[in-house]
Amino acid sequence: MSASTPSATHVRKSLSRADLLRLHGQAGAAGLKESAEFLGYFFSGEAPKPAPAIVEFHASAEVKISASVAVGPVPTESRQSALSGKERYFAITERETLKALPEPEGEVLREDRRRKKPLPHALPLVRSSRLLPFLKRELSFPWAGREPDLGCVLEALTRGKALRRLPFRERLGFAGRICVLLDIQPATWPYRPDFNRLWQHLSRLRGKAGVDVRLLAGPPDTHPRWSRPDGGPDRRWQMPPPGVPLLILSDLGCNRSDPIAQHGWTCFGRALLAAGVRATVLCPAPAERYEPVLQTLFDVVPWDESVGRLRASQRGEARVLPSRKAAVANLLALASPCIQVEPALLRALRHLLPATEADAGIEADVWLHPDVEGDILWYWLSNPEAIARYQAEFGRLYRERPDWVRKAVLLIGAYHACLPDSMRLSELQRCEQLAPGVLNEKARQEVDKWCANMALTLRESGPSLPALKSWAGRELARNTPATLPDNPLAAPLFACIHAEALMRGERVELPDGLNVSALHVSLNRAGPVYSGSLVQVGNELRLMGGALSALVSKPFLGALVGAGEMLALAVTSEGKNERNVISVSAGLPATLCRLDRHTESVEIVSALERVRIEGIRKPDWAVSMRQDAEGLSAMLSDGTKAYWREMEGDLPAGWDIGGWRNPGNIGRDQYGLYAEFGVAGVTQRCRWIPAGIFLMGSRIGEVDSNINESPQHKVKLSGYWLADTACTQALWRAVMSDNPSSFKRNSNHPVDQVCWYDCREFFTRLNVLVRGLAAGIPYEAQWEHACRAGTTTAYSFGQTFDHKLANIGGQTIPVASLPPNPWGLYEMHGNVWEWCADWFGPYEAEPQPDPEGPPQGFDRVLRGGFLLFLDAQYVRSASRFGLDPGLSYRSSGLRVAPGQAGQIQVLMELKNESSEWFRSRISLSNYKARRRAAKAVAEASHDPDLNVQSWSLRRSILEKNKKKPKK
Repeated sequence: MSASTPSATHVRKSLSRADLLRLHGQAGAAGLKESAEFLGYFFSGEAPKPAPAIVEFHASAEVKISASVAVGPVPTESRQSALSGKERYFAITERETLKALPEPEGEVLREDRRRKKPLPHALPLVRSSRLLPFLKRELSFPWAGREPDLGCVLEALTRGKALRRLPFRERLGFAGRICVLLDIQPATWPYRPDFNRLWQHLSRLRGKAGVDVRLLAGPPDTHPRWSRPDGGPDRRWQMPPPGVPLLILSDLGCNRSDPIAQHGWTCFGRALLAAGVRATVLCPAPAERYEPVLQTLFDVVPWDESVGRLRASQRGEARVLPSRKAAVANLLALASPCIQVEPALLRALRHLLPATEADAGIEADVWLHPDVEGDILWYWLSNPEAIARYQAEFGRLYRERPDWVRKAVLLIGAYHACLPDSMRLSELQRCEQLAPGVLNEKARQEVDKWCANMALTLRESGPSLPALKSWAGRELARNTPATLPDNPLAAPLFACIHAEALMRGERVELPDGLNVSALHVSLNRAGPVYSGSLVQVGNELRLMGGALSALVSKPFLGALVGAGEMLALAVTSEGKNERNVISVSAGLPATLCRLDRHTESVEIVSALERVRIEGIRKPDWAVSMRQDAEGLSAMLSDGTKAYWREMEGDLPAGWDIGGWRNPGNIGRDQYGLYAEFGVAGVTQRCRWIPAGIFLMGSRIGEVDSNINESPQHKVKLSGYWLADTACTQALWRAVMSDNPSSFKRNSNHPVDQVCWYDCREFFTRLNVLVRGLAAGIPYEAQWEHACRAGTTTAYSFGQTFDHKLANIGGQTIPVASLPPNPWGLYEMHGNVWEWCADWFGPYEAEPQPDPEGPPQGFDRVLRGGFLLFLDAQYVRSASRFGLDPGLSYRSSGLRVAPGQAGQIQVLMELKNESSEWFRSRISLSNYKARRRAAKAVAEASHDPDLNVQSWSLRRSILEKNKKKPKK
């Protein structure tokens, strides 16, 4: 063996061949090759492989760091390598310990039980009380009755004719022979039960010899082919004998607007008329679809209960339903939880809709829909996309029309009562998932018990039973990303289908929404707990363990604790998310995935914890990157090193230094995590405010509360940084080279008399001087959250005001003169108003995550209290004030919030402002010139407390002063 690179020679000084022999003795020959490659060696008979890349660890402003990251393998002082800023590296950015889920309880099912329960009667297209009189009238033949015809007798006697026989009155009745033609094709499959019931009923009335039933065996034509319903060879059409009525049960090709079928029926109708046969057609299609030529050849009767009188439809009689598409979509949505939908169930669901929206033709529209596949017995949704879409519509209907959905679920349970439990209860479970609370308590308990038993059955016997495995595949395909997270059977179904493939070492794609923790319970059979090391070897992410973990003192990326044999991986690359499940049953090391320049993040979920790895780059503030005995370090321009370290709690998500810990400016005290930055010898300490939930605004009945502080509402905030004091005059002068304050007794006093736009320019310059700070103004919710510091009283120090803890004395005092609040923040009550980033506007009552205030407005928010009013009500935690961003008072200041610069688009705001401040910035681009102009305007207005920065107000005041007569 030989070293692959010159740097590997340095590794060999600390890892000798004796170490490789010891590794061979512990890991065996199988793991020697990969272990040697990881440690910088390669076999001499092979081409050298690139040495493992040294990972750079840095979080940008969008990445939240909360996990330990260490480096390896075995760094030494003599092995140092500077990294280029163009290289792409990875680091652990999140780590979460998962709660162990309980083992499934229940009993293994031995059979798929069926219930013996009578099904409800199928609803007919038209009631028998209406249909039979119509058939007698249409299929009638004059018969001699039993009542003498006295009129004929008198006529004969008056004419002197002898009566050879007594005449009887004629009556209409069914013809002695009736010919019925059935058209069974895809457009009439929903009506096949109605066709069968009709001809069977006629057979019972007239006998089998009196009803000639013919089944159309192909497309209609002048002489179509037909056969008997009970089978037999096809034969050529022969016209019925004279006097035999012909009844056709067909849609005449109108339901699917088939021109070929309609042409065939036209030819057939002309042939019937030529033979003297006038046929009656019972057509389950709406009248607006009839072709006029067919209405002249046949007596077309709409076969629908919503039609008034059953009679032949005349030309022009059409009832147009404008909402037909909506009715079809509603029917498909109501039936979407079903595995299969029979004609009887579809008919019952159609009757839930108003008759003005759904006629008989809607059923054919559903059966012929492009999202549907079906046969002569039932239909089903064709693809997962259609299932997901219509199941989402099912949930929408439950919110808008709960009466429809509740009745639909009852119909599904009634018409599928005799199906196996694997179908019936699966459908009811899906109904409950899509519409929580739609099942009654008894049905819900039955579904829950079956789910628990089926989960255990799939876990214990699923992979070994082909029939159960096949059912699991079909059942999992019917679930959507919306139903997978809450489906207790999703993970057992997936495990049953793919357990054998995973044991063979194959990668299996993981569906979106599947609960990974539940999948570990189904796949990992009480596996042992292990601790591996996540390392980057070349462009591969590997999980190392065993003897190699013992040799590597610091894991390359971090440790992973797991149990069992399965790992779930989610790799995001170029915006595409690929989720897989892999098996580590073959032992460690195991290759998890590739890490290249296109990889954005990798999420690894074991049975015990979740680890997230993200791609990062060298920070802008670092001159170079080095790896030495202390770990991975970033070199600053002044020679200071910042090391990547694990820190307790959440690290900043907004500060550009991220997880880089410089012992000189980051630390922890009794108040928590803090960091410091400096400008020209002026140091400002900032506090890390952890994420949390609090009630924003004043509570009902709070003394001295204001209407603009209500309603009190719940706010959820992410973690952020905030300066522990207001910005001092010293810091302002160091950045702006000027001091606009009214109270200039001490440079440690807070800066005052600054407007909102002055603050924006201050932060623009500050962020240039302090690379990576990205400071800005805090949002109003962040300010109140920090001011309250976990309290709910009017002040952070209690319910009543205390002059020793807040300043309203008429002038400012030095910062940090009063005791801090519980989070280490000084003078949050009193001293100066502090600008916030939000527009001033009313509160909303709904809970809000990370609110940013109204999208537009006229005034910006001020917080903290006006010391000039000498009134304690203005320094409460909930007190708020609004002011034009171009105006400033003698007590308006600010507080630095690192990491907030990217949250406000300053230039876009300035361009979109209704005021003319943007033009004033153009005309007075220099800060000092603008300050001198503002001072002149203040003197001209004879109001020393007002510092006007608005161009329109400045112009109006100047014009007003010009009109005043000089004294």
